[in-house]
Amino acid sequence: MQPPKNEGDESDEGDGRSVKRLRTENNAFSHLSTESTRPSLFIKSEGVTTKKEDWLAATVVDAKPVVKMPPAPKKMEVFHVHGDLTLVAGEQGIRFRISSQSLALVSSAWERKINGPFSGKQSQDGADGWVMPLPEDHPDALRIALQVIHYKFDVVPASLSLDIVFHLTVLCDKYDMVGLLKPFWIGWISKLSQPALEPRSLVQQVWVAHKLGHMQLYERAVKEVLSSTTKRTVSGRTQLYLEGHPDFNLSKDPHLLALGLLESWELGRLQLIRQVKAKLDTALRKLSDPKNTACHYAHPDWQKTCDCAMLGGVHRALQGKSWYSSGSINWENQVTVSVRQLVNKLEAVRTEAIGESRMRKKQGSAHKTCTPWERFELTDILGACSLGTDVAPNPSTFEAQARKSGLMAYAYPTSLFRRPSGFGAA
Repeated sequence: MQPPKNEGDESDEGDGRSVKRLRTENNAFSHLSTESTRPSLFIKSEGVTTKKEDWLAATVVDAKPVVKMPPAPKKMEVFHVHGDLTLVAGEQGIRFRISSQSLALVSSAWERKINGPFSGKQSQDGADGWVMPLPEDHPDALRIALQVIHYKFDVVPASLSLDIVFHLTVLCDKYDMVGLLKPFWIGWISKLSQPALEPRSLVQQVWVAHKLGHMQLYERAVKEVLSSTTKRTVSGRTQLYLEGHPDFNLSKDPHLLALGLLESWELGRLQLIRQVKAKLDTALRKLSDPKNTACHYAHPDWQKTCDCAMLGGVHRALQGKSWYSSGSINWENQVTVSVRQLVNKLEAVRTEAIGESRMRKKQGSAHKTCTPWERFELTDILGACSLGTDVAPNPSTFEAQARKSGLMAYAYPTSLFRRPSGFGAA
């Protein structure tokens, strides 16, 4: 016995098979198959022509609407359980719930941002209430500052990487908070590992040293910068790079531009090149002066011959060197290679001149220690050159920053910069 058919059900007998179809007015496509709204369309598939509304009714059994799920809420780091302000830091949008008044007491910069006319107190962001976006502030640096501001000293890191110290000094400089972290700076700086001598690291060292008043850190970084800086002229303007990093333009770095150091660095580089030039000029004058000799052989006649041979060897070795500019007046101004490279090139000239002169001298073994000048290293140039006040940073600026950071013991120059009279006096 077969069950009774429901109204609206149909069965087509064909080859012993039945196709059960749903009523078209009860599915999601009823508006497409209503005769009153459009004419019937036909679909031809495998030689069988079928009404489109019949085909839709037979194939689409259950059409459910697509529900778009809301994004998962971002994690909130709570520094004050009754906090009234949410800071959203960095491109990642890290959220911190804090007390606005605790932050306002830190500095005048924060006080203006919290209580000023552009504080955005009326901004609402769902359940978070008052929200202040800080897209340019580094989340990790801001987190450390907030730990101190909200007295969470037990979670303040004991040591930091140079990168985090750099971002922290950027943040503290922006909001005048260097003094807030005074108890921590000396520990963080003393535990820094030896930074890599690559462009970004050197820029970070210079910035940190400047903002904390750490003259000794600044000297170490600037020694490397002045030693390895190359020069290019682009559109009539001098551009400074670091050797081995042709794509890193120091002259366009925003932090160095903000510090205003590039002009003094260019002058300092030139002073070091002049020290190298002075070594060569002294040697050439000595070899050309009959009253002086660079020869170590005791016989006067052989000394003259030896000096002439070495003098000729030096000039021959210098011939065609681009950095020497054919010995033109003030050739040091045209040097584009770094000071380190220049020292190495001049050592190559000395070695070549010794070989050239020995081939021209008799009794060569007697002159085996003769040299146009004594070999020198980059460290000799740096040690002999005390850069003046035109290159050295403003001492009063470093001292003022060191008083804020608690790094007064490191605020004074040691070797590279002359210590001006009265510097550091009480």
